[in-house]
Amino acid sequence: MIKFFRHIRQRLLTENKFSKYLLYAVGEIVLVVIGILIALQINNWNEERKATRKERQALVEVLSDLELNIASLDHALHTGPISADSCLYSIDILIKHFTQDGVDHDSLAQHFSKLFHYPEMDIKSSGYESLTSMGMDIITDDHLRSEIGRFYTYSIPAAQRSYDEIRDDFYNYMLFYMRNDFESRHVSGTNWIRIPREYNNLLSNGSFIESIKCFQGVLWYFKGKVTTTLKDCEQLKNKIDSKLKVS
Repeated sequence: MIKFFRHIRQRLLTENKFSKYLLYAVGEIVLVVIGILIALQINNWNEERKATRKERQALVEVLSDLELNIASLDHALHTGPISADSCLYSIDILIKHFTQDGVDHDSLAQHFSKLFHYPEMDIKSSGYESLTSMGMDIITDDHLRSEIGRFYTYSIPAAQRSYDEIRDDFYNYMLFYMRNDFESRHVSGTNWIRIPREYNNLLSNGSFIESIKCFQGVLWYFKGKVTTTLKDCEQLKNKIDSKLKVS
């Protein structure tokens, strides 16, 4: 096309038709400008599509982590064999027994066993780490970007700190009693229970009872923090779900 216009331009100059030459020259410039603008627009569209794909990929990865985290937090709170609920239930029975002596101690073995475990949770954050490495600004929704940042910088660390409190309390206090005052007894398969070596001595051990109460308090703290984190996790998941459905 450019060669065609150049040929016409040369012929017009030869024939001394300057006004027509000028018209064709302007037309040539206009075509070049239009071509450049079209190329720029196509490039912008391509860049926008790339950015949209990157945003969607990042959100899908974060969403996958959130789904795993919801399952893990719910397991730690409610559904796991060593959940916060089950541990608190057993500790409540033991405290009542030691302070009121209202339960036959032969039926307490399963509850004693819960003293020497604590809820486990596994928080996934690889999607968020990938997002931050790409740059949080790839999330076009300002509110959603803020919510993701808040969840991973405030809510998750709060749950993790409460988990660390349980673990530290267990290893600093409860493990001592497990090793010194209890023995393991095989029940069946992989099931074991722990029973007191000297029940009467344990019953009069005030420091043991106080340690149980402290462990109970740490468990309640854990349950409160993780319940809040679970709620935040579910809300963020729903927001990302909604974003992905319309993008």
